[in-house]
Amino acid sequence: MPTSSGSKTPAIEPLTSLTEQAAGSFWWEALARGGQQLTQFLSTAVLARLLAPAVYGLLGMAAMFVNFANTFGQFGIPGAIVQRTALDDEMASSLFWYNMAIGLFLTLLLILCAPLAAAFFHEPTVGPVLSAMAWTFTISALGNIQHALFYRSMKLRRPTIAGIASSVSGLVVAVVMAVRGFGVWSLVGSLLVSRTVDSLLMWTLHPFRPAPIMRWSHFRAVSNFGLNLSGFGIVNYFARNGDNLIIGHSLGSAALGYYQNAYSLMFYPQQLVTSTVSNVLLSPLARVQDDIERFRAGTLRIATSMAVVIFPMMLGMMVTADLVVAVALGPKWGAAAPLLAVLAVAGLVQAAVAAAGPVLIAKGQTGMMLKLGIYSACVYFGCFLIGSRWGTMGVAIACVAGSLLQFVALKVFLNAAQLSMWTYWRALLPVLLAGLGMAAVVGLWRLGMNALHVTSVPLLTVSSIAIGTASYLGFAMLLCRAALEDLVNVLGKGFRKGPKP
Repeated sequence: MPTSSGSKTPAIEPLTSLTEQAAGSFWWEALARGGQQLTQFLSTAVLARLLAPAVYGLLGMAAMFVNFANTFGQFGIPGAIVQRTALDDEMASSLFWYNMAIGLFLTLLLILCAPLAAAFFHEPTVGPVLSAMAWTFTISALGNIQHALFYRSMKLRRPTIAGIASSVSGLVVAVVMAVRGFGVWSLVGSLLVSRTVDSLLMWTLHPFRPAPIMRWSHFRAVSNFGLNLSGFGIVNYFARNGDNLIIGHSLGSAALGYYQNAYSLMFYPQQLVTSTVSNVLLSPLARVQDDIERFRAGTLRIATSMAVVIFPMMLGMMVTADLVVAVALGPKWGAAAPLLAVLAVAGLVQAAVAAAGPVLIAKGQTGMMLKLGIYSACVYFGCFLIGSRWGTMGVAIACVAGSLLQFVALKVFLNAAQLSMWTYWRALLPVLLAGLGMAAVVGLWRLGMNALHVTSVPLLTVSSIAIGTASYLGFAMLLCRAALEDLVNVLGKGFRKGPKP
């Protein structure tokens, strides 16, 4: 974080200091992400019972354009702030104003594109919804730099408070508006309020105030990093949203509503883990990018930490998809259950290469990320086009196929970390086997309950969670005890350092 004008950030810190800082930051990031995901889950659980699937489809159609613009909306500026080894107040101020200019430009651009979006999806309501959502770019730009400075310094208590407060504010607005019959505008209003509260709190909680400086040299210093990162975001958008585009255009808003909520149930817990680990460890990993031994150790720690948590999550969803949908969305969303079971397979595969992003960013290899993104977009979009012939289930299966073809990225990021394929899989394979053992136990339990004609959703849910947790811990202690203990030790160290007031 910049201190005084013209000052530079500290030199690389000792490993113990970085480890302790990252461990302490982890709990704040986990609390922030967990709070946001919990409010998102509560919002989905409540609103799915108040709103029709087509409402989510309408929001999803507008969100596709917003998400596309978001891929280059920040131009990689916040990431560059975190990744750079030196930063002063003058440069931070210049980047703030460039970020604001980009945000306002994208707001106006999306408003102009709103009629085209409505025509593309044959849904007139998409136009005004997109016009309203477009203002999130200008609103968010006000707090982006403060967010990045918090993460650069690994001081995450205040952004955690801001994130939870903004999520809760959005949830309250969404529920109140939905009860009053505002339909899709309940979701739009929630988004706008949440972004506004977050940006206002960033200005309140962070001391940084931009000076009236906007120098091209500062922007040019991060342009290569930002251009490649934004380019990756653009092509990755098509890789990640091609399914929504195809379903929305060909199958309609109701089909998109089912698919999107199924995907969200898979994606949110996965994102909670990957974003938490990535955001916390990116800064310390970037600081040791020239120390290959420490960088190697950090890469393996990121990969195994993600796997220990995500693998059992995804495998558990495969065998309990019907229960997850019944609890999270309600009885009218039953058609989303088989979609969730298939998409969880894709989530499992994606988790195996989830460490690629933070590793390549920490190394500054955003050019390689762009190349991988182009490959990924072509593969996913081709799979989605083929799969759409068989409806939403065909698209879900295509998502699994596309994910399997992403193992090209695994080799690339292992080269960046100077790790062998054998070393990487030797760390992850025991975790996968422990998760598969857990899934088998829960699956047998579900078969037994079906044979006894037990149909109580609460009973089946609670018992499946209890048996799944116990069996996974048992298998993990046998097969990957070191990885589990390492994660527990890091979490314990982090808990002693934070979160405290």
